[in-house]
Amino acid sequence: MRTITMSENDLQTQFTDTIDRVSSISEHGDTTTIGEVTKAVGGRSHLTVILLAAALASTPLSGIPGLATVCGLIIALSSAQALCGRDRVRLPKFLSRKSLNNDSLSGALSFLRKCSSFLDNHTAPRFDILVTGPARTLLFSFFLIGGLLMPVLELIPFSSSIMAATIAFFSIAAVSRDGLWAAMGILTIGTCATMLVWLV
Repeated sequence: MRTITMSENDLQTQFTDTIDRVSSISEHGDTTTIGEVTKAVGGRSHLTVILLAAALASTPLSGIPGLATVCGLIIALSSAQALCGRDRVRLPKFLSRKSLNNDSLSGALSFLRKCSSFLDNHTAPRFDILVTGPARTLLFSFFLIGGLLMPVLELIPFSSSIMAATIAFFSIAAVSRDGLWAAMGILTIGTCATMLVWLV
């Protein structure tokens, strides 16, 4: 297994630009397929695909039945391919053909755009021991497990969104090499675990 390094221009990939690219394709027609979104994001950037899928599953768009499952599978597959050293994200046709209503997608992107400028201005390389070397491989392993859990967690109100938010925190940390966001992700895991214990 090759070492997972900061490649694919991840550091230069600003979340704002990602949102803008996806928004541009959602302005045409009534629906946008997952395959079109992945292509717009850049199929060579595993982390960016993971970040967008997790972010979308954290928005009000997560109320759409089955969306958390789709996003979870995208996260899991992208993570597995990164761990295996694949040079680009490849999704099966049954996922690529899934579509989102453009009105709902635009609303979610608008919500994320409000967050994106904050992220662009408040991420910087720091505490990188939490997101580089062996920790980076552990992050992708966590993304894989978390993505596989999301379809199950969709049955428990809000839990899949909390898992998606946790993955988003960690993927922001990995993209920007900002260990502070990894620490925030750890806090979110604690919140998720507490909620699960309370519900059970």
